Amino acid sequence: MCTRTGTNAHHIDVKLSAKYPNDLLDNPTAGPRLKDFLREFFTRFGHPDDDITRNGRADLTYQSFEHAPGTRSIVFTNVWDLGGAHPNEEITTFTFDLQNNKLLTLADLFCDGINPLTALPPLARPYVETTVGQDADTAQYEPGPQYNYADDYQAWYLDGPDLVLVMPAARSGPAHAGQWQPHIPLSQLHSILRDGGCSA
Repeated sequence: MCTRTGTNAHHIDVKLSAKYPNDLLDNPTAGPRLKDFLREFFTRFGHPDDDITRNGRADLTYQSFEHAPGTRSIVFTNVWDLGGAHPNEEITTFTFDLQNNKLLTLADLFCDGINPLTALPPLARPYVETTVGQDADTAQYEPGPQYNYADDYQAWYLDGPDLVLVMPAARSGPAHAGQWQPHIPLSQLHSILRDGGCSA
């Protein structure tokens, strides 16, 4: 864990702490991305604005998930309180294919030409409904032009046999970051997965 304190011109302190997967920092694939992310965290919160009027804090934690040998997902949760009405939160995810030296995007999981923002919602819907409740308006949890919690699926990770969608990626009013995390079995996405049924 790394800690630091930032102070503004009015001697208001913001205490920072960051936990991260030490074993990946020297990895040639994951290390540069994670170091950049950590550097951005300390830059963002380590220099408090002078209009902050009381002491605050920002805490970064993480969870690690393994999909297959050589494929790791890191899920960072950043919670900060700088004197607003309530603490704020955001979740940032990374999935690394360490065997092929690649940071995976969501589109990388799917066949060429497949747009996950349009192909995934109908397949994920039963699992979203199970997570959020049958009475919820599922349109609020799917990408689209209207306000929604899906955040264009920007936060996701692989946990064993499942694709996990993190909604919302950042706190949205009373909804905490990551309040809903439907687990979608990759076996149910087989027909559109790059490792599954892509046509030649």
